[in-house]
Amino acid sequence: MKKSVITIVCVVFLLSGVVWGQTDKPTATHQPADSISLNIGGRSVTIHTFCVDKKGRLLVAAGGAQLVYRNETFEEVVTPSAIHVLDANGKELAVWAIEVTPEALAVGPDNSVYAAGKGKVVHLDETGNVLKTMESPHMAGLPPMPPIPEADEETAEQKEARKKRLDEVTKEIKEFYQEYGKLDKELQKAKKADDEDAQIKLAAEMEKMVADKYAPLQTEQNALYYSKHQVAVQAYSAALSSRSVKSIAVTEKYIFLCTPPPRGYAPEVWRLDADFANPKVIVKSLAGCCGQMNISAVDDKLVIPENARMKVHLCDAEGTRLESWGDTVTGFGSCCNPMNVAFDSAGNVLTSEASVGAIKRFKQDGTFIDLVAQSKIVPGCKHTPIGMSPDGSKAYMLDITRRNILVMEKE
Repeated sequence: MKKSVITIVCVVFLLSGVVWGQTDKPTATHQPADSISLNIGGRSVTIHTFCVDKKGRLLVAAGGAQLVYRNETFEEVVTPSAIHVLDANGKELAVWAIEVTPEALAVGPDNSVYAAGKGKVVHLDETGNVLKTMESPHMAGLPPMPPIPEADEETAEQKEARKKRLDEVTKEIKEFYQEYGKLDKELQKAKKADDEDAQIKLAAEMEKMVADKYAPLQTEQNALYYSKHQVAVQAYSAALSSRSVKSIAVTEKYIFLCTPPPRGYAPEVWRLDADFANPKVIVKSLAGCCGQMNISAVDDKLVIPENARMKVHLCDAEGTRLESWGDTVTGFGSCCNPMNVAFDSAGNVLTSEASVGAIKRFKQDGTFIDLVAQSKIVPGCKHTPIGMSPDGSKAYMLDITRRNILVMEKE
């Protein structure tokens, strides 16, 4: 059976090579030319995301509140939030200070700018003046933030005792599985022999073992894994994550926000009027790898790259799917792609692939146009925003691990 599965997998990969083999693989229209990073005080800083505006400027988001691990504890570190405005070659033109941790960026039809993150949305004009700041609509369904956890009060002796007991409990659980496994073998024999009395007796004994021995051990093991401080940090981190805004998209009539749900993990999409009124959830239960989910919009149509399903969905303003595409010929590589989408000046869909580093271009109905770029980025399932200059001469992709934006130029 295992040999058959391996054979099938190999055949799939071979067929993939035939469909897009060495002889017929498209040649990228843009080739690697440069990279752009943000340097503040002589140090490279993390770029959260970026987009390209209608003038060809790069709007690069950095700063804000982050939870970091230092000195065996977690701290919330706050650095100035800003949108850095760069020209097409990476030269800084301006820095727009904002009061929002900029996790998501979008440019409206009038070239005004929208930034969102940590439960807030801000609207700026194209020169960086703040026009409006509001709370993201998904915040209404969330409980208050828990307090920032205090430093761990567990002494070295208590920590050592906890770890020692955890080792003991883990060993006891292993011994339980061995005992339980023996009874299970006896139960299987009784089933084969059609010995109903033995089956009832063994099943009852196994059920009692689970209730009397395994359940208490498992409860204790879970409690011993983390100190009270670590548990509090996890709760705080989860609450902070629930306030994130994964993506934002804007059209003439609407603002779309992709956020975590009030409960669970599957992202959803909110639609608001252009004046931020009438919030409404129009898409639910999206499948995103590692919590990543991106959206974009054009002509009041919403485009969603549902990366865990290897599909791109084109939806109307009510969230109804108009098109859904992604295939083995011109489709997407790695485990979960495409990760992000953008548009060229003609309204064609650009897709990015994490790990693979590819930018592809499609018509809105899913018809493949060309391979725009093939970049070398650090592998991993992660946020991979892309953009293209208005004249199409440059394509950009964020390598978030290396903290730089890769620049590809048309040959």
